[in-house]
Amino acid sequence: MFLNRTRDLGIIGLSIITNFAISIITHFINKPFWFNENQLLYIFAT
Repeated sequence: MFLNRTRDLGIIGLSIITNFAISIITHFINKPFWFNENQLLYIFAT
């Protein structure tokens, strides 16, 4: 199933860090529009 486990864990870790960084950045940016709770769940689920 996993051909290279350390590479796969690195990709997962990088995606988690990227998601966290984007969340922090967008928190401090003055947003031109607001998402409701259902829209946020849909965005982060995809």
